[in-house]
Amino acid sequence: MTGDEEKFCIPAQDPTIGMRGSNYSLLGKDGFVPKDTFVKENDVIIGKVSPMRDDKGTLYYKDNSTTIRNNEHGCVDKIAIARNGDGYRFLKIRVRSHRKPTIGDKHSSRHGQKGTIGLVMR
Repeated sequence: MTGDEEKFCIPAQDPTIGMRGSNYSLLGKDGFVPKDTFVKENDVIIGKVSPMRDDKGTLYYKDNSTTIRNNEHGCVDKIAIARNGDGYRFLKIRVRSHRKPTIGDKHSSRHGQKGTIGLVMR
């Protein structure tokens, strides 16, 4: 490893280019949103920067943060941190959302029994 790898953090405004107009306030000091945090669209869930050098050798950072998809919201359910074969860290975040079932929705049990909602009652 060269020391110029991507790192998970809260991107600082000054040496970082390409920052979006997103909400970075939910990020913890480790660079990602804590478990059981409610997130909505335009929230950054993973803060990540890549080091870059210009022609003069000056070090600056490029923002590679991940935001939640448009029209999605929910709670952070699970965070998985691992390393790939080359030794680089990667992060996966699962977001769960609560939705009311409607007619036509398909469901499956743990045992593979599938069904479709045909009637919704109080």
